[in-house]
Amino acid sequence: MGSIYKKGNTWYIRYDVPRGIDRKRRQVAKACTGMTKKQAEHQLREIERQITRGAYQTPRQQTLGQFLDEWLTHVRGGLAASTFANYRGLVRAHI
Repeated sequence: MGSIYKKGNTWYIRYDVPRGIDRKRRQVAKACTGMTKKQAEHQLREIERQITRGAYQTPRQQTLGQFLDEWLTHVRGGLAASTFANYRGLVRAHI
């Protein structure tokens, strides 16, 4: 299902993700920076287990601003109002 290869000093894993509505084959390649070959193999096996169980979620491409907006929504209930207002102000001013 997947494969491992090395480019320079970095190991990469490549695996098939579940087909979309269009039924076309989709593959993901992921860098395993700082990992040994054995660690990369372990990560590939874990991803393949998630795919088999139906628990795998395809990585999304999103901007930092989109991520921080989602994060603010997620943490809102667990923060004091002034802390949340401070975080929101920082995100709005700098992103």
